Amino acid sequence: MASNVLPKQGGNTGDVTLRVFGFGFKPGARVVLRAPGVPDIYSLDSTNVITAGRQIQASFILRGAPLGMRDVYVEIPGDTTFFI
Repeated sequence: MASNVLPKQGGNTGDVTLRVFGFGFKPGARVVLRAPGVPDIYSLDSTNVITAGRQIQASFILRGAPLGMRDVYVEIPGDTTFFI
């Protein structure tokens, strides 16, 4: 389950790294930014770091991405998807 994400905002001129806090995270989890009407933005697989199953650090290439609010999802392979 995911409970918080930092930072709360980022730009679209480069890369942004998020820290997602919660529990039950497993290796292979991916973080996704979603909003209606625009393509999903997936974290770079190589940047996901699971810290004792309680934190994921995920980097995104946001260069040129459409501006706007996004929901944050954590997808656990073979398990479930958490929404923040």
